[in-house]
Amino acid sequence: MSKLRGWRVVVLMLNNFGGMSGGDKFAFEVFGRFRRLQVWWVGTMAARPSWRAVTIRLRPKGLGFLPYLLVSPFWALLSARRLLSGHTIAFSSGDFVNDVLAGFIAKRIFRCKWVAISHMSLISRNRWLSPWARVNRYSQFLSYALMRSADLVLVVDKVTKEDLKRLGVDEGKICVTRNGIDRVRRAIEGGIKRYDAVFVVSRWHPQKGVQYIPYIWRRLQSEMGVAPSLAIVGKVPGEVVKEFKAMRFGDRVSFLGFLSEDEKFKTISESKVLIMPSTYEAFPIVMLEALSVGTPVLAFDVGVARMDGVRLVRAGDVDAFADALRELLTDQKMYAKLAEAARLSDAYSWDSISSEVERLFLSVAAGRPGPVNSATQRAAEATRMGEHETIQGGSPA
Repeated sequence: MSKLRGWRVVVLMLNNFGGMSGGDKFAFEVFGRFRRLQVWWVGTMAARPSWRAVTIRLRPKGLGFLPYLLVSPFWALLSARRLLSGHTIAFSSGDFVNDVLAGFIAKRIFRCKWVAISHMSLISRNRWLSPWARVNRYSQFLSYALMRSADLVLVVDKVTKEDLKRLGVDEGKICVTRNGIDRVRRAIEGGIKRYDAVFVVSRWHPQKGVQYIPYIWRRLQSEMGVAPSLAIVGKVPGEVVKEFKAMRFGDRVSFLGFLSEDEKFKTISESKVLIMPSTYEAFPIVMLEALSVGTPVLAFDVGVARMDGVRLVRAGDVDAFADALRELLTDQKMYAKLAEAARLSDAYSWDSISSEVERLFLSVAAGRPGPVNSATQRAAEATRMGEHETIQGGSPA
């Protein structure tokens, strides 16, 4: 271990396109808990006051989208050049092209070790894509090509691992990890369900599918006589709010805005179903939050983890999504079976994940990159690819 003294991790966080992404959350929670490796934060995201950080004053709105993608990696590395050496592990916090390019340059020019991460399976596999996703897939191909040079690539699901292998990334460099939550909470037995459904959005993006909810609710109102009660947590664009109000759902739809962590968990636990009509996802943290308090999840089958307590419907079939939600709200036996399966183990705590990832980074520093045979690795891989072939987490409806 004495040979590893002096090693540091430089976390590159350049993907500042409106709020904290799942990748940003992963980086903050995992690297903020490291105990043996010194961590520096470099980028546009504001780190916590007690952390070592190099903040670059560069924003997409100031430069424009494409110039920002090209300039930000060089700007960040020049700002942090004193931290970059042969005893540095550069970590690209996202799979967007500027994060990945920064890690690639750190390895090629500054001779750092480089660890990359991909939080999402190759979105071009989905036949139903939003316009944003159709543009984003081209940058994702470039990111994956650059990742061939990485010393280690972390992924949050086995599907992404298979994508990377097909695009030429050495399988020995790919390690399946997972997202987590602050602490694994327990379901509240006999708790009152104030809402039929809850929708949580930490940052606005068309991929989250909030634009499809008004149609779903109008259909359900027509079929059920009254619209299901819905809690929307997070910031939603004004035009979406106006669309809901124009449909006269009244107090059946509640816009709660941003909530504290405790209030958010309370709202999720008081809801019968968490709905996720996203156009693409991989291993969303909000899904884990719902399962940890015993709330089942309904989502499109666009790469979302196949876990017990999660029901998937055909990607892009909004009518099938509405039908599945109506079944869960009206068929007590079906709902009870899905809700009973909605549980989460302690392996999904950030403390457990951080400890495992730090061991991986120490192996990279020691010149032994590659997956470790751990409970986290085995459980993460078992989460995907149909290993959970039950009615709770099985094939799409």
